[in-house]
Amino acid sequence: MEVEIELDQFKLTVEITHLINDAPDPSCRDSADDCRGTRELEWVLVYAVEYDENGRIKQCGSLQPWLYDIADKYNSEITDAIWAKYDAVQENTDEN
Repeated sequence: MEVEIELDQFKLTVEITHLINDAPDPSCRDSADDCRGTRELEWVLVYAVEYDENGRIKQCGSLQPWLYDIADKYNSEITDAIWAKYDAVQENTDEN
């Protein structure tokens, strides 16, 4: 599944390769993970657009060294943005 996120001066396309979001079940005593719930996420950055301070495209593409640098530098921010987007979709789904 691909997701687009905006982060600082970047617009990123991320492919989610692994996602587990098991809700906590306090009545389950099989394992601590079952009781507390589990969230796991793995992703790969597949495309990025970088904008300058005037909103014009500075660089874009899918060149691996550049994407690796972005993914490494902004790893936790990208992960947080993916989870926020996922949670928002889940909330909208639950409401309908």
